[in-house]
Amino acid sequence: MKRIWLVRHGQSQSQSGESDDQLNPDLSDRGVHQAKRLIEPLKDLNLDLILLSTLRRAWKTYQLSEAKASRVEFDSRVIESDWERQGWY
Repeated sequence: MKRIWLVRHGQSQSQSGESDDQLNPDLSDRGVHQAKRLIEPLKDLNLDLILLSTLRRAWKTYQLSEAKASRVEFDSRVIESDWERQGWY
């Protein structure tokens, strides 16, 4: 049986008010802490595939989580759809 894990990126600097970059902000200090909290729950998983949005905060969350998978791919289909609807992409 396959399982699907959904993990959202950590808090971004635009969410915390640290940056005006609404399109592709980095993680806030809190977001970095949140991403590192993923290390323990993900460490023993044997993941086949990790799909990442192309946004900086998703990539940084993945790196800090130390998640391991057979394949890691960027996929623009997992970007929040509201951005696209509002004409920001």
